[in-house]
Amino acid sequence: MMEIKGIKKEYGHVQVLNIDYLRLDSGLLVIYGKNGSGKSTLLRILSGVEAADSGIVKIDGDVAYMPQDPMLYEEYRVSDYISLVKEMRGDWSSLSRILDRLSIKKNQRAGDLSYGTKKALHLAVTLSLNSKIFLLDEPFMGMDLEKRDFFIPIILKKSEKKAIILTESEAIIKPTHILEGGKILEAHA
Repeated sequence: MMEIKGIKKEYGHVQVLNIDYLRLDSGLLVIYGKNGSGKSTLLRILSGVEAADSGIVKIDGDVAYMPQDPMLYEEYRVSDYISLVKEMRGDWSSLSRILDRLSIKKNQRAGDLSYGTKKALHLAVTLSLNSKIFLLDEPFMGMDLEKRDFFIPIILKKSEKKAIILTESEAIIKPTHILEGGKILEAHA
């Protein structure tokens, strides 16, 4: 469960977020917004990486956060990430199968992967963690269509039991909410 009340954030004198209330117990919340609308700021606040100027964030459970740009140790091999997920009691066998399906070689160094493949590795690692809440910041940006189409059903299935907030600046998955003018609005069909 995640709940936010009265979240406000400004950079200089520009208000980026002004969210009265949002709650997610489980399911998929897809937030669409233009570049600079505050999507990444919101997820950084929810993950605890950045503080809001005011408001309350309540989180019940572990959070797995995937920032917009892949955060991988360049010298690690793909197999090192499988070992890391195993140590963290994540679903390492699922991660291994995903990497095989995407033809990501386990002996490759993360630094030698293309940007889109780094994103796929980072998303696969994040989704393999045994968390209750997943924060995915533009997970498909820079990823080819084949990889993107591979991950969408995995995310939808995981959202049946977990809480997932996913941001997009392109409507790849139908948005449930729109971030505009610092406020989260429900998307209309």
